[in-house]
Formats: sequence, C-alpha cells, structure tokens
Amino acid sequence: MKRLNETDINRINELHSIYAKEIPLFIKEITEIKEMQRLKNVGQNCGRDYISNEIQTFEYNYSRLDHSIGVSLIIWNFTKSMKQSIAGLLHDIATPTFSHVIDYYNNDDEKQVSTECLTPNIIKNSKELEIILSKYGLNVEDVIDYSVYPIADNNMPQLSADRLEYNLYMATSRKLIDMNEARNIYQNIQIVKNENNEDEMCFTDIKLAKKFSEIALSNGIYMSGDVSTITNKLLSDILKLSVKEKVLKPQMFMDNTEEDVVYILENSKNLKVKKMWDKFKNFNKIDETNELITEKYSIKATGKKRYINPLIKIENNIYRITELDNDVKCKIIKFKERENLYYSI
Repeated sequence: MKRLNETDINRINELHSIYAKEIPLFIKEITEIKEMQRLKNVGQNCGRDYISNEIQTFEYNYSRLDHSIGVSLIIWNFTKSMKQSIAGLLHDIATPTFSHVIDYYNNDDEKQVSTECLTPNIIKNSKELEIILSKYGLNVEDVIDYSVYPIADNNMPQLSADRLEYNLYMATSRKLIDMNEARNIYQNIQIVKNENNEDEMCFTDIKLAKKFSEIALSNGIYMSGDVSTITNKLLSDILKLSVKEKVLKPQMFMDNTEEDVVYILENSKNLKVKKMWDKFKNFNKIDETNELITEKYSIKATGKKRYINPLIKIENNIYRITELDNDVKCKIIKFKERENLYYSI
C-alpha cells in the first residue's frame, strides 16, 4: 500500500477513537510483534491505491493492521474479553500483499478464504506472541480462531466486529458518512441474544439500523462491482504472469511489502508484464455488458456478495431490519439476485 500521510494517520486515529477511548496495553504489545507489523504494509483496499484517481479515490488509506486493531477495539468495547479481542486482532495475520487479490490468484474469488489457511501456523509459530499470551494467562488455543466468538465473527448477513469495522472504514473513506455519523451508528449498538440464542450486535434506533444496512449494501455493491472486480482480477492476472515469467516468486506475496512488489512491476524489463501493469495503473473507463468483449480485457463478475441484515430492538422484541423495512428488504433481494455482468477495459 502507499505510505500513510498525516491526513491518513489522523483519520485512522479518529475512527479508532470511536471504537474505544484508548488502546489497551495488551493490544499495543501484540501489534508490535513482527508478524503483525508486516500488516502495516498490506493495504485494506486490495491494491486499488495504485489505480487512476479518475476511477476511484479513497479519502484516506488504511492497512490490514489498522483494520485488525479496529476489530480488536470493537470486541474489547463490547465484551471486555481479552482472549476474544486478541483473536480478533490476529484474524488477518496471514493476509498477503494486495489482500483478496491473492484469493483471485488462488481461483477463490467467490468465497475469498484461501488466504486464511496459514493463520493457525503463523499464530502457533510466533514466539513473541507466545510470550505475551503467557504473560496474560492465555494460550494459543484461546486466540487461534476468532470465528468461535460470535461478536468477533459470525455468518453473513449477521453483524460482527469484523463486518462493522470494515464497513465503517469504507463508508467514511468513500464519503458515504462522516465521522460523527459513524459515531452515532456505533454508539447505538448493544449486544443481545439473536434468534439462535447467540450474542449479536443490535441497533436500538430503526433509522440508524436502516442507514447502516444501506451503507453496508452500498459497500457490498462496490466490493462486487466493476472497479473492485476488474482490479482484483487484473492484478491477480498480472501476478500470475509475473510468476510465470519469473519476475516475481509466490513467496514474495508474504515476504515483501506491496511497495516492493509494485516497484518490481513498475521497473520490469518484461514487456508483457509492464504492458499489463500500465493497463492496471492507467485505465479510466469500465464497460459493463451482458456478454464478453473479446477484443478487450473482459471478465465475468463472480466476486463475493456482502451485505448485512442487522438486528433491531424495539421495546423488548428483536427483529431483523428486513422484517420491518420493506425498502431495505427489496434492495437486498435485488442485490442477491443481480446477474453477474461482464466488465471490460
């Protein structure tokens, strides 16, 4: 990812201050281990930092470390459970350069979970982490899988700390909402038992529940839409070609920073690689069609469709927002049933 500037850092700190008044010591200690520090150089936006501003602009940049800290702070705020917060902090520890682009590289564009397979081994093999966990009376098994803690992670379309965090980051960076609106959404959330008798985040204001649902849907449309799909697929194809042409090695996706990889692509003498990289950097228009355009770089959208159907508490009753708001329900159904189009540049 591109180097953070002062504006980025200020915005990140402002967002994190919404999640918790301060960062607990145990979170600070774990973020300093080398396995976590690597995530400072992995962008949340899957390499889209490097495309033309005519196509997309984020108000501020964000790393996988920033996201991980945010998730951990949210869990801590709602549970005050150290092991759950640490599990959330570690959930992206195996994320490679360009994040979900490597899922596309691994032909896992629909589920986007292939990059998580190294998580248990990285956690188990970190001596620095083992020392810190021991200091707090915890062990690896307490923190190795954040999905066992429903506030940290649960099944879509439920609301979890992970989904809440990346949606609030994306919404503020895409200028869908400002920080005050993000704070209002966050402060309206409480923990209740859902229909499966599991803990889940829940809104108490139906207007805010609807607003957040629509924000998450907008983000979901964006993440499975033209810009995200074409950049994820094109960059993954560039990486595949670069490996085939021996410009890059697969291990570099874990060992090198995104800026390292970008520098190699930018300065490659391989004309095929350089041509594709220049296309990635400079395209400024995307065609959306029902059929493949053979004379262009053209792909069918198959990305993961993300949306949230949050809980809302009215008096002593718990509902899903789609049970109360037909407008949101129809928008979600339309999104889920949307046919996969072709995108071309």
